Amino acid sequence: MTFRKCILLLFVCATFVGCSDQTEPDGLLVQTYSDVLVARERHGDSATVKQKVDSILVFRNYDADEFQSDLRSMANTPVLMKAFYDSVMYELRRRRDTLR
Repeated sequence: MTFRKCILLLFVCATFVGCSDQTEPDGLLVQTYSDVLVARERHGDSATVKQKVDSILVFRNYDADEFQSDLRSMANTPVLMKAFYDSVMYELRRRRDTLR
């Protein structure tokens, strides 16, 4: 492979990877994490919280390992992590305001 072809291939790969970076958090993950935070806030007993969280994950079609993995994967992208937490805070405020 010639030098020019290698450079072109590297450029195309870098462009593809750069364009495929996710900058918006997954809506399902935002909703699920918001539900989990509310459940943890409402229930003081750890056994009850675990039961509630498990039922939330089932309702949202997550398994616990997948949920944890999705949360951890955002740590690699600070912009995505900030957008995720901003979205969660917005969702929690929206829920609070609908209760008033």
